[in-house]
Amino acid sequence: MGKKKYRKSKWVRDEFGVEMGWVCFPHHAIHYKMSGWEYKKHRLVFCENVDGRIANTVCVSNITHPKLQLDVDHINGDSSNNQIENLQTLCKNCHAVKTNINKDWESPGRTYYANLKKAQNEKSN
Repeated sequence: MGKKKYRKSKWVRDEFGVEMGWVCFPHHAIHYKMSGWEYKKHRLVFCENVDGRIANTVCVSNITHPKLQLDVDHINGDSSNNQIENLQTLCKNCHAVKTNINKDWESPGRTYYANLKKAQNEKSN
């Protein structure tokens, strides 16, 4: 049957020169250091927004399935910083609100690649 292959986005193919945009999962996991997601072992069984730290609203979520309803959030928005001090457990709702308010998608790593892609597009035009 062979190895499973997963299609990669155009910017990944351009940036890393992956042939035909396909990579096997073991390569992907090693290259992007995503295997295991060690930071998830710090997930608690309740939302830490019980003090109203997010949008000055106390979380009242009824958590019945922690693995499905809770996320590990990177406080400073940098997903490469997995220090315990930078991790907190939030319910899906609080995590979405925090990400939106803080614009976590503009964290240093994500911003770097977005700017790199933008510069390459401008250069090619």
